[in-house]
Amino acid sequence: MSCRTRFSGGAEFRYRLIVADSDEVSAEFNEGCIEVGLPRAVATQWAGDEYAVSIHGENEFSGGVLALLIEKDFECLDPRDGEDQSNRFVNPKATA
Repeated sequence: MSCRTRFSGGAEFRYRLIVADSDEVSAEFNEGCIEVGLPRAVATQWAGDEYAVSIHGENEFSGGVLALLIEKDFECLDPRDGEDQSNRFVNPKATA
């Protein structure tokens, strides 16, 4: 999954969330894009658990520690006109 936010003047903020064959949550900054890697087992469990909201991780590097927090984007309980919610998780507080 990748997303971008465009700013006036042509600048943009980009990030990607990928499933990686690794044991730990990781992050890298390459060519203006933050790439966050989730271990396959963690990503599978998280995506399948409607009550699991976030994944936490830390990456140590020579300058310190980078804290990572990845959270699900749930559907709004009160949908807004013109807002695409097709790529969001079902809100666990929604009633059938």
